[in-house]
Amino acid sequence: MSSPLSVVIAAKDAEETLADQLDALVSQPWPDGGEIIVADNGSSDRTVAEANRFDHSDIDVRVVDASSVSGAGHARNRGVDVSTYDYVAFCDADDVVHESWVRSVSAALDHTPAVGGKLEFDKLNPDWVVGSRGQLHAVNDLPRFDGLFPVLSSCNLGIRRAVFDELGGFDETYLRGQDAELSMRLHHAGISMGFAENAIVHYRMRSGLRSIYRQAAGWGEVQHRLRRALPDTPPTDHKRILRSWAWLGTHPHLLATQAGRARLAYVAGIRVGVARAQLQQYRQR
Repeated sequence: MSSPLSVVIAAKDAEETLADQLDALVSQPWPDGGEIIVADNGSSDRTVAEANRFDHSDIDVRVVDASSVSGAGHARNRGVDVSTYDYVAFCDADDVVHESWVRSVSAALDHTPAVGGKLEFDKLNPDWVVGSRGQLHAVNDLPRFDGLFPVLSSCNLGIRRAVFDELGGFDETYLRGQDAELSMRLHHAGISMGFAENAIVHYRMRSGLRSIYRQAAGWGEVQHRLRRALPDTPPTDHKRILRSWAWLGTHPHLLATQAGRARLAYVAGIRVGVARAQLQQYRQR
């Protein structure tokens, strides 16, 4: 068996999904010792009560108050602060880990300081939602940010505690995309990131057009911020920007299907998010 694992779940108003994630975690094989820390970021529903129902599990499940600062980055950092073991893993309150996830993440960390795994989309999502983001399906390696560095997703991430502490944890000024920002720092520090193919998470996607758009717009803003934070910021590719906007106008046929409309909402959100961040940068000059 590999080393014990501290699993941190950032949660806010997650009463409808948290129990499924905790069920999946406590029912699988663990290394010798382990714990689950639910870092509550100020829930107003029964999230804490749902977590407390697992008090008597074989694996220690406990709740930590992480409400002093809004944001998942703060909640995850707070969870690590109170963790016990040398290996830390992160998953989300609205997903479901595969039955071998804990063992796979722990085993991967024996060889690599930071690891990510595969996201699976079919289990928790309608076909039309999966179809709207089909390019993400069956990914068997870490995605890369603009082809520059690998990105570890915070919904399926393992890292050695010493490495996490050395880098200062998640940047809490990022309300979204903290995982990509952390990945950038790992990359530039020369710390190896690996892919644990058996560390699978069943990922829950957004299903409402408005929520899809808002999530994508947030990621668009993060993309622009990350590009500006790169040590060698690449020059603005204006032709690429124009092509990206033109794509929306050349795909009106997507409006005919539910999956197509979701795809358009996602792409439009990304474009608007980047543009909004660029405008804010211009105003700050």
